Amino acid sequence: MKQLMHSHHYIIVRILSISALLTTIVYYALAYTLIYIIHINYPLFLFLSKLSIFTEVIVWTNLAMIIIPCLLLSLYPEELHFTAYLIMLTISAILSEFMYSFYYFLGWYPSFLGLEALFVGYIIKNSITAYSSRKPILSFILILVGGGLIFISSLYLLYSSLFIYPIHNILMFYIFPFNILSIIGSIVTIITSFFIYKGNEKSVKLSATLAMLFSTLASIIIGYEFLPLPVIGGILAIVWKPFEK
Repeated sequence: MKQLMHSHHYIIVRILSISALLTTIVYYALAYTLIYIIHINYPLFLFLSKLSIFTEVIVWTNLAMIIIPCLLLSLYPEELHFTAYLIMLTISAILSEFMYSFYYFLGWYPSFLGLEALFVGYIIKNSITAYSSRKPILSFILILVGGGLIFISSLYLLYSSLFIYPIHNILMFYIFPFNILSIIGSIVTIITSFFIYKGNEKSVKLSATLAMLFSTLASIIIGYEFLPLPVIGGILAIVWKPFEK
């Protein structure tokens, strides 16, 4: 029988959905700032500073497909219209991947955060139990290893961009903030894994949510190769229940 989500479950869904909204705003703000700077300082790259009508339609459709479900999830986490939200977020992810070839800023990470919020909400609301144990050791290992790999990759990218393959100033303006975000996000992911290891049920769920959030944000610049580890670990931790003797 289905159960309604409790108040702390609302918090979990809201953290991910609000983060998706904020990430979307930051993504678009930085992107259009970059386009403006290119337009002003590098007129030879004028073709990069203007979007065609076709790409504008895709950009704003993508934006709507992210904002609508994430806003509703953050405001009304108890009213989970799973199929409708899934369709919209999937469309946004496809559009984001399509636009990725032309404009790097339109990555699929905001859509992915929204999908995380949706699936976590669905799992909690339908009381799907992954496993029971005394401590969520598997979640701890997955999040720790995933966060560690993201951290190493972030450091290598920072070192490469500064010393091995210096990047043009205009690109550095865009890449460097995300690189720092990757390092911070991976560190937070590693820290949350130790809170998960302690095995307190409420702190495990919140720590798992933060691990999913920060590992996703940390993967923005380095790619998604290692992202499944902390995300799977986070979902397992959210549905984990302590084993009762």
